[in-house]
Amino acid sequence: MKLTIATICFNQLNDTKAVWGSWLATIQDKQNIELLVVDNGCTDGTIEWLNRFVFPYFPDHQVVSNPENVGVIPALNQIWKAAKGDVVAVLHNDLLVYEPGWDQRIIRVFTEHDRCGLAGFFGAEGMGRNWRYRDWE
Repeated sequence: MKLTIATICFNQLNDTKAVWGSWLATIQDKQNIELLVVDNGCTDGTIEWLNRFVFPYFPDHQVVSNPENVGVIPALNQIWKAAKGDVVAVLHNDLLVYEPGWDQRIIRVFTEHDRCGLAGFFGAEGMGRNWRYRDWE
């Protein structure tokens, strides 16, 4: 089962750098994942930075380029049309992920539960000092 990890970028280079630092550290099987980035009219060097620092880790990667920001829904439709994976994980380019091997867990869930059609991240409103999710009252 092939996983496509997709994101939409519209500038926000500093956020993209932080997020990709967390993704590169936690994605376990970079060799068998398709990385798909929709360039929604970036003008701040985001795509150049991804070309230099991220794409070398993912042999199977592609960029869908829009000359201007077409909006979120059209960009999501571009992801669905371009993705080659059996499972598509769409992540916002401001989502930090701290769970090592989360990519393999997604594949495992869809492999073991054939009725599963959608899964998502459970976000926290803050992190504790030990970098674990805080319990909120």
